[in-house]
Amino acid sequence: MAPTLQVLTSKQHSSQKHVSSYMTAKSIADIQDDWKSVLKDENILLSPEFLLAIEENPPQGMQFRYTLVFNDYKEAIGLVYFQIQYFNANDSIANKESVSSPCFFNTIHNFFKGILVKQVEFNTFVCGNLLLTGEHGFYFKPGYVDPKEECDIISNLVDKIQQDLEADGVQCNVCLIKDFFEETHSKCEALINKQYHEFTIQPNMIFNVRPEWSTMDDYLDSLQSKYRIRAKRAFKKAIHITKRVLTLMEIENHEADLYSLYLEVAENAGFNVVNLNTSYFTGLKKQLGDKFEMTGYYDQETLVGFFTTIINGKELEAHFLGYSKKENLHAQLYLNMLFDIISVGIRHKSNCINFARTALEIKSSVGAEAFEMYCYMKHRNNFSNKFFRPLLDYLNPKVEWLPRHPYKDSVEDHS
Repeated sequence: MAPTLQVLTSKQHSSQKHVSSYMTAKSIADIQDDWKSVLKDENILLSPEFLLAIEENPPQGMQFRYTLVFNDYKEAIGLVYFQIQYFNANDSIANKESVSSPCFFNTIHNFFKGILVKQVEFNTFVCGNLLLTGEHGFYFKPGYVDPKEECDIISNLVDKIQQDLEADGVQCNVCLIKDFFEETHSKCEALINKQYHEFTIQPNMIFNVRPEWSTMDDYLDSLQSKYRIRAKRAFKKAIHITKRVLTLMEIENHEADLYSLYLEVAENAGFNVVNLNTSYFTGLKKQLGDKFEMTGYYDQETLVGFFTTIINGKELEAHFLGYSKKENLHAQLYLNMLFDIISVGIRHKSNCINFARTALEIKSSVGAEAFEMYCYMKHRNNFSNKFFRPLLDYLNPKVEWLPRHPYKDSVEDHS
Protein backbone atom coordinates (compact mmCIF):
# COMPACT_ATOMS: atom_id res chain seq x y z
CA MET A 1 0.00 0.00 0.00
CA ALA A 2 1.37 3.41 -0.98
CA PRO A 3 2.09 5.76 1.95
CA THR A 4 -0.46 8.53 2.47
CA LEU A 5 -0.44 11.88 4.24
CA GLN A 6 -1.65 11.83 7.85
CA VAL A 7 -2.44 14.74 10.14
CA LEU A 8 0.24 15.57 12.69
CA THR A 9 -1.32 18.75 14.11
CA SER A 10 -4.84 20.08 13.67
CA LYS A 11 -3.89 23.77 13.86
CA GLN A 12 -4.22 25.70 10.63
CA HIS A 13 -1.41 28.21 10.17
CA SER A 14 -1.15 28.30 6.35
CA SER A 15 2.55 28.72 6.81
CA GLN A 16 5.68 27.42 5.13
CA LYS A 17 7.17 26.86 8.58
CA HIS A 18 4.28 24.98 10.15
CA VAL A 19 4.60 21.19 10.17
CA SER A 20 1.06 19.90 9.77
CA SER A 21 1.24 16.39 8.30
CA TYR A 22 3.48 13.38 7.83
CA MET A 23 3.90 10.32 5.63
CA THR A 24 5.51 7.08 6.75
CA ALA A 25 6.81 4.25 4.57
CA LYS A 26 8.20 0.81 5.35
CA SER A 27 10.69 1.03 2.48
CA ILE A 28 12.83 3.99 1.46
CA ALA A 29 12.12 3.11 -2.17
CA ASP A 30 8.49 4.26 -1.71
CA ILE A 31 9.42 7.87 -0.86
CA GLN A 32 13.00 8.28 -2.05
CA ASP A 33 12.29 11.14 -4.49
CA ASP A 34 10.74 13.35 -1.77
CA TRP A 35 13.43 12.18 0.65
CA LYS A 36 16.15 13.35 -1.74
CA SER A 37 14.38 16.66 -2.33
CA VAL A 38 14.65 17.41 1.40
CA LEU A 39 18.14 16.05 2.06
CA LYS A 40 19.90 17.15 -1.12
CA ASP A 41 23.50 15.98 -0.55
CA GLU A 42 23.80 17.02 3.09
CA ASN A 43 24.50 13.63 4.71
CA ILE A 44 25.29 10.38 2.91
CA LEU A 45 24.47 8.50 6.13
CA LEU A 46 20.84 9.58 5.71
CA SER A 47 20.81 9.08 1.93
CA PRO A 48 18.39 6.61 0.29
CA GLU A 49 21.40 4.63 -0.99
CA PHE A 50 22.90 4.08 2.47
CA LEU A 51 19.54 3.37 4.10
CA LEU A 52 18.62 0.94 1.33
CA ALA A 53 21.84 -1.00 1.92
CA ILE A 54 20.78 -1.48 5.56
CA GLU A 55 17.17 -2.23 4.62
CA GLU A 56 18.16 -4.91 2.11
CA ASN A 57 20.77 -6.42 4.47
CA PRO A 58 19.30 -5.76 7.90
CA PRO A 59 20.58 -6.84 11.31
CA GLN A 60 18.52 -9.69 12.70
CA GLY A 61 15.08 -8.57 13.87
CA MET A 62 15.39 -4.98 12.63
CA GLN A 63 12.54 -3.17 10.86
CA PHE A 64 12.39 0.37 9.51
CA ARG A 65 10.07 3.35 9.15
CA TYR A 66 10.86 6.36 6.98
CA THR A 67 8.91 9.52 7.72
CA LEU A 68 8.54 12.74 5.75
CA VAL A 69 7.01 15.81 7.36
CA PHE A 70 5.11 18.43 5.37
CA ASN A 71 4.08 22.05 5.85
CA ASP A 72 0.63 23.51 5.23
CA TYR A 73 1.39 23.69 1.50
CA LYS A 74 2.07 19.92 1.42
CA GLU A 75 5.74 20.59 0.73
CA ALA A 76 8.17 18.06 2.21
CA ILE A 77 10.39 20.03 4.61
CA GLY A 78 11.85 17.36 6.88
CA LEU A 79 12.65 13.68 7.28
CA VAL A 80 12.94 11.36 10.26
CA TYR A 81 14.50 7.89 10.22
CA PHE A 82 13.33 5.15 12.58
CA GLN A 83 14.61 1.67 13.34
CA ILE A 84 12.70 -0.96 15.29
CA GLN A 85 15.01 -3.34 17.11
CA TYR A 86 14.31 -6.21 19.50
CA PHE A 87 16.56 -5.80 22.53
CA ASN A 88 17.51 -8.47 25.04
CA ALA A 89 19.95 -7.32 27.71
CA ASN A 90 21.06 -10.89 28.42
CA ASP A 91 22.21 -11.24 24.80
CA SER A 92 23.60 -7.71 24.48
CA ILE A 93 25.76 -7.46 27.60
CA ALA A 94 28.84 -9.62 27.72
CA ASN A 95 29.82 -11.03 31.10
CA LYS A 96 33.12 -9.29 31.83
CA GLU A 97 33.18 -9.71 35.59
CA SER A 98 36.17 -11.36 37.16
CA VAL A 99 35.70 -14.69 38.91
CA SER A 100 39.26 -14.88 40.21
CA SER A 101 38.21 -14.33 43.84
CA PRO A 102 34.63 -15.56 44.25
CA CYS A 103 32.85 -15.15 47.56
CA PHE A 104 29.35 -15.66 48.93
CA PHE A 105 28.27 -12.03 48.44
CA ASN A 106 29.61 -11.88 44.87
CA THR A 107 27.77 -15.10 44.06
CA ILE A 108 24.47 -13.74 45.42
CA HIS A 109 25.01 -10.41 43.64
CA ASN A 110 25.69 -12.08 40.29
CA PHE A 111 22.76 -14.45 40.74
CA PHE A 112 20.25 -11.62 41.19
CA LYS A 113 21.97 -9.59 38.52
CA GLY A 114 21.50 -12.49 36.09
CA ILE A 115 17.81 -12.71 36.97
CA LEU A 116 17.33 -8.98 36.36
CA VAL A 117 19.13 -8.98 33.04
CA LYS A 118 17.10 -11.92 31.77
CA GLN A 119 13.91 -9.92 32.34
CA VAL A 120 15.04 -6.91 30.30
CA GLU A 121 13.75 -7.47 26.78
CA PHE A 122 11.60 -5.31 24.56
CA ASN A 123 11.16 -3.85 21.09
CA THR A 124 12.84 -0.47 20.91
CA PHE A 125 11.58 2.27 18.62
CA VAL A 126 14.72 4.21 17.67
CA CYS A 127 14.98 7.63 16.09
CA GLY A 128 18.49 7.42 14.68
CA ASN A 129 20.78 4.65 13.54
CA LEU A 130 22.07 1.92 15.84
CA LEU A 131 24.86 1.17 13.35
CA LEU A 132 26.33 4.67 13.68
CA THR A 133 27.39 7.22 16.26
CA GLY A 134 26.21 10.74 15.61
CA GLU A 135 23.25 12.86 14.56
CA HIS A 136 21.84 10.69 11.78
CA GLY A 137 18.17 10.40 12.75
CA PHE A 138 16.52 13.43 11.20
CA TYR A 139 16.99 16.47 8.99
CA PHE A 140 14.91 19.59 8.38
CA LYS A 141 15.37 22.05 5.55
CA PRO A 142 17.21 25.12 6.87
CA GLY A 143 14.88 28.00 7.69
CA TYR A 144 11.70 25.92 7.72
CA VAL A 145 11.65 24.74 11.34
CA ASP A 146 12.90 26.45 14.49
CA PRO A 147 15.64 24.15 15.88
CA LYS A 148 14.00 24.38 19.32
CA GLU A 149 10.85 22.83 17.82
CA GLU A 150 12.55 19.88 16.09
CA CYS A 151 12.46 17.54 19.09
CA ASP A 152 8.84 18.44 19.81
CA ILE A 153 7.97 17.45 16.24
CA ILE A 154 9.92 14.20 16.60
CA SER A 155 8.27 13.27 19.90
CA ASN A 156 4.83 13.92 18.37
CA LEU A 157 5.78 11.68 15.42
CA VAL A 158 6.94 8.97 17.83
CA ASP A 159 3.54 8.93 19.52
CA LYS A 160 1.67 8.83 16.21
CA ILE A 161 3.83 6.15 14.59
CA GLN A 162 3.81 3.94 17.67
CA GLN A 163 0.03 3.87 17.33
CA ASP A 164 0.42 2.96 13.65
CA LEU A 165 2.83 0.17 14.61
CA GLU A 166 0.33 -1.26 17.07
CA ALA A 167 -2.21 -1.41 14.26
CA ASP A 168 0.38 -3.45 12.32
CA GLY A 169 0.84 -5.78 15.29
CA VAL A 170 4.22 -4.36 16.33
CA GLN A 171 4.40 -3.46 20.02
CA CYS A 172 7.09 -0.86 20.84
CA ASN A 173 6.80 0.42 24.38
CA VAL A 174 10.31 1.85 24.57
CA CYS A 175 11.56 4.76 22.48
CA LEU A 176 15.20 5.84 22.07
CA ILE A 177 16.15 9.13 20.39
CA LYS A 178 19.89 9.33 19.62
CA ASP A 179 22.58 10.98 19.40
CA PHE A 180 23.05 14.70 20.19
CA PHE A 181 26.30 16.60 20.64
CA GLU A 182 26.84 18.91 23.61
CA GLU A 183 26.17 22.01 21.51
CA THR A 184 22.89 20.70 20.10
CA HIS A 185 21.35 18.78 22.98
CA SER A 186 20.02 22.00 24.54
CA LYS A 187 17.23 21.89 21.93
CA CYS A 188 16.01 18.63 23.49
CA GLU A 189 14.23 20.35 26.36
CA ALA A 190 10.93 19.29 24.80
CA LEU A 191 11.93 15.66 25.34
CA ILE A 192 12.69 16.23 29.03
CA ASN A 193 9.30 17.95 29.38
CA LYS A 194 7.68 14.84 27.91
CA GLN A 195 9.32 12.59 30.52
CA TYR A 196 12.19 11.27 28.40
CA HIS A 197 15.27 10.30 30.42
CA GLU A 198 18.51 11.92 29.30
CA PHE A 199 21.66 9.80 29.47
CA THR A 200 25.08 9.40 27.91
CA ILE A 201 26.88 6.23 26.86
CA GLN A 202 30.47 6.42 25.66
CA PRO A 203 31.71 9.58 23.96
CA ASN A 204 32.19 9.90 20.23
CA MET A 205 35.89 9.94 19.34
CA ILE A 206 36.56 12.50 16.59
CA PHE A 207 39.92 13.02 14.92
CA ASN A 208 40.56 16.45 13.38
CA VAL A 209 42.67 16.33 10.21
CA ARG A 210 44.93 19.38 10.19
CA PRO A 211 44.93 21.34 6.92
CA GLU A 212 48.75 21.46 6.80
CA TRP A 213 48.98 17.65 6.54
CA SER A 214 49.32 16.42 2.97
CA THR A 215 51.01 13.10 3.74
CA MET A 216 51.16 10.60 6.59
CA ASP A 217 54.70 11.78 7.34
CA ASP A 218 53.28 15.24 8.09
CA TYR A 219 50.99 13.69 10.70
CA LEU A 220 53.82 11.64 12.22
CA ASP A 221 56.04 14.73 12.40
CA SER A 222 53.37 16.49 14.48
CA LEU A 223 53.53 13.81 17.21
CA GLN A 224 55.58 13.87 20.38
CA SER A 225 58.62 11.63 20.12
CA LYS A 226 57.26 8.74 22.20
CA TYR A 227 54.07 8.55 20.13
CA ARG A 228 55.99 8.71 16.87
CA ILE A 229 58.28 5.90 18.06
CA ARG A 230 55.20 3.90 19.10
CA ALA A 231 53.68 4.34 15.65
CA LYS A 232 56.83 3.23 13.85
CA ARG A 233 57.07 0.21 16.16
CA ALA A 234 53.51 -0.76 15.21
CA PHE A 235 54.34 -0.38 11.51
CA LYS A 236 57.36 -2.65 11.94
CA LYS A 237 55.34 -5.35 13.72
CA ALA A 238 52.92 -5.48 10.78
CA ILE A 239 55.61 -5.41 8.09
CA HIS A 240 54.61 -8.91 6.96
CA ILE A 241 50.99 -7.76 6.42
CA THR A 242 49.94 -6.73 2.92
CA LYS A 243 47.02 -4.35 2.50
CA ARG A 244 44.77 -3.56 -0.40
CA VAL A 245 41.45 -1.89 -1.11
CA LEU A 246 38.93 -4.61 -1.97
CA THR A 247 36.71 -4.59 -5.04
CA LEU A 248 33.02 -5.45 -4.95
CA MET A 249 33.81 -8.95 -6.26
CA GLU A 250 36.45 -9.50 -3.57
CA ILE A 251 34.06 -8.34 -0.85
CA GLU A 252 31.40 -10.74 -2.14
CA ASN A 253 33.89 -13.62 -2.33
CA HIS A 254 35.16 -12.91 1.19
CA GLU A 255 31.74 -12.48 2.84
CA ALA A 256 32.07 -15.45 5.19
CA ASP A 257 35.64 -14.56 6.24
CA LEU A 258 34.79 -10.88 6.70
CA TYR A 259 31.82 -11.71 8.89
CA SER A 260 33.89 -14.10 11.00
CA LEU A 261 36.54 -11.40 11.58
CA TYR A 262 33.86 -8.83 12.38
CA LEU A 263 32.36 -11.19 15.00
CA GLU A 264 35.74 -11.70 16.67
CA VAL A 265 35.69 -8.00 17.52
CA ALA A 266 31.93 -7.51 18.06
CA GLU A 267 31.56 -10.44 20.43
CA ASN A 268 34.39 -9.10 22.58
CA ALA A 269 32.56 -5.82 23.20
CA GLY A 270 30.97 -5.24 26.59
CA PHE A 271 27.73 -3.99 25.07
CA ASN A 272 26.44 -5.00 21.66
CA VAL A 273 22.93 -4.05 20.53
CA VAL A 274 22.96 -5.36 16.95
CA ASN A 275 24.89 -7.86 14.88
CA LEU A 276 25.41 -7.09 11.21
CA ASN A 277 23.94 -9.05 8.34
CA THR A 278 26.52 -11.28 6.63
CA SER A 279 25.98 -9.43 3.33
CA TYR A 280 25.98 -5.92 4.80
CA PHE A 281 29.38 -4.89 3.41
CA THR A 282 28.52 -6.16 -0.07
CA GLY A 283 25.31 -4.15 0.07
CA LEU A 284 27.18 -1.00 1.09
CA LYS A 285 29.65 -1.35 -1.77
CA LYS A 286 26.85 -1.88 -4.29
CA GLN A 287 24.93 1.17 -3.09
CA LEU A 288 27.73 3.62 -2.27
CA GLY A 289 30.38 2.67 -4.83
CA ASP A 290 33.60 4.68 -4.37
CA LYS A 291 32.15 6.46 -1.31
CA PHE A 292 32.57 3.17 0.57
CA GLU A 293 36.02 1.64 0.90
CA MET A 294 37.10 -1.62 2.49
CA THR A 295 40.78 -2.33 3.10
CA GLY A 296 41.80 -5.96 3.63
CA TYR A 297 44.82 -7.09 5.67
CA TYR A 298 46.53 -10.27 4.46
CA ASP A 299 49.15 -12.52 6.01
CA GLN A 300 50.38 -14.13 2.79
CA GLU A 301 47.09 -15.26 1.21
CA THR A 302 45.04 -15.35 4.42
CA LEU A 303 42.67 -12.50 5.22
CA VAL A 304 43.37 -11.55 8.86
CA GLY A 305 41.63 -8.19 9.15
CA PHE A 306 39.79 -5.34 7.48
CA PHE A 307 38.49 -1.85 8.10
CA THR A 308 35.85 0.19 6.29
CA THR A 309 35.37 3.91 5.69
CA ILE A 310 32.57 6.04 4.22
CA ILE A 311 33.17 9.45 2.66
CA ASN A 312 30.50 11.80 4.02
CA GLY A 313 31.28 15.15 2.44
CA LYS A 314 34.27 16.61 4.28
CA GLU A 315 33.93 14.01 7.05
CA LEU A 316 35.27 10.47 6.96
CA GLU A 317 33.22 7.84 8.77
CA ALA A 318 35.36 5.06 10.24
CA HIS A 319 32.79 2.27 9.95
CA PHE A 320 32.97 -1.39 11.03
CA LEU A 321 36.18 -3.41 11.18
CA GLY A 322 37.32 -6.88 12.10
CA TYR A 323 40.52 -8.76 12.78
CA SER A 324 41.98 -11.98 14.04
CA LYS A 325 42.63 -11.58 17.77
CA LYS A 326 45.61 -13.91 17.50
CA GLU A 327 47.16 -11.85 14.68
CA ASN A 328 46.39 -8.64 16.55
CA LEU A 329 48.49 -9.77 19.51
CA HIS A 330 51.80 -9.78 17.65
CA ALA A 331 51.09 -7.48 14.67
CA GLN A 332 49.11 -4.71 16.46
CA LEU A 333 46.48 -4.81 13.71
CA TYR A 334 44.04 -2.51 15.47
CA LEU A 335 46.57 0.25 16.08
CA ASN A 336 47.77 -0.07 12.48
CA MET A 337 44.17 0.24 11.30
CA LEU A 338 43.74 3.51 13.21
CA PHE A 339 46.85 4.90 11.53
CA ASP A 340 45.69 3.66 8.13
CA ILE A 341 42.28 5.28 8.59
CA ILE A 342 44.06 8.55 9.40
CA SER A 343 46.01 8.09 6.15
CA VAL A 344 42.72 7.66 4.27
CA GLY A 345 41.41 10.87 5.83
CA ILE A 346 44.52 12.79 4.79
CA ARG A 347 44.34 11.34 1.28
CA HIS A 348 40.72 12.44 0.88
CA LYS A 349 41.45 15.86 2.43
CA SER A 350 38.76 15.26 5.05
CA ASN A 351 38.23 17.83 7.80
CA CYS A 352 37.71 15.16 10.42
CA ILE A 353 37.35 11.44 11.01
CA ASN A 354 34.49 10.03 13.08
CA PHE A 355 36.04 7.13 15.01
CA ALA A 356 32.78 6.55 16.95
CA ARG A 357 32.55 4.91 20.38
CA THR A 358 34.65 2.18 22.07
CA ALA A 359 38.43 1.80 22.51
CA LEU A 360 38.55 5.36 23.81
CA GLU A 361 42.10 5.49 25.13
CA ILE A 362 43.84 4.01 22.11
CA LYS A 363 41.89 6.32 19.79
CA SER A 364 42.86 9.22 22.03
CA SER A 365 46.51 8.13 21.76
CA VAL A 366 46.50 8.71 17.97
CA GLY A 367 44.92 12.16 18.34
CA ALA A 368 41.14 11.66 18.56
CA GLU A 369 39.18 13.78 21.02
CA ALA A 370 36.13 12.74 23.07
CA PHE A 371 32.76 14.41 22.48
CA GLU A 372 29.89 13.50 24.78
CA MET A 373 26.75 12.24 23.06
CA TYR A 374 23.32 12.60 24.64
CA CYS A 375 20.48 10.13 24.18
CA TYR A 376 16.87 10.12 25.36
CA MET A 377 14.74 7.13 26.32
CA LYS A 378 11.17 6.70 27.48
CA HIS A 379 8.73 3.91 28.31
CA ARG A 380 5.17 4.51 27.11
CA ASN A 381 3.74 3.26 30.39
CA ASN A 382 4.02 6.06 32.95
CA PHE A 383 4.51 3.67 35.86
CA SER A 384 7.26 1.69 34.08
CA ASN A 385 8.89 4.94 32.94
CA LYS A 386 9.50 5.93 36.56
CA PHE A 387 11.83 2.93 36.93
CA PHE A 388 13.73 3.59 33.72
CA ARG A 389 16.32 5.92 35.25
CA PRO A 390 17.89 3.30 37.58
CA LEU A 391 17.59 0.68 34.83
CA LEU A 392 19.49 2.90 32.39
CA ASP A 393 22.19 3.50 35.00
CA TYR A 394 22.45 -0.24 35.54
CA LEU A 395 22.63 -1.24 31.89
CA ASN A 396 24.95 1.59 30.87
CA PRO A 397 28.54 0.29 31.07
CA LYS A 398 30.90 2.88 32.58
CA VAL A 399 34.40 2.94 31.17
CA GLU A 400 37.35 4.45 33.02
CA TRP A 401 39.98 5.74 30.63
CA LEU A 402 42.83 8.24 30.48
CA PRO A 403 42.76 10.85 27.68
CA ARG A 404 46.07 11.16 25.83
CA HIS A 405 47.72 14.22 24.29
CA PRO A 406 50.02 12.96 21.52
CA TYR A 407 50.83 16.18 19.64
CA LYS A 408 53.91 18.34 20.13
CA ASP A 409 51.77 21.44 20.58
CA SER A 410 49.34 19.81 23.05
CA VAL A 411 49.56 19.62 26.83
CA GLU A 412 52.56 17.49 27.68
CA ASP A 413 51.64 13.85 28.32
CA HIS A 414 53.84 12.54 31.13
CA SER A 415 52.03 9.22 31.64
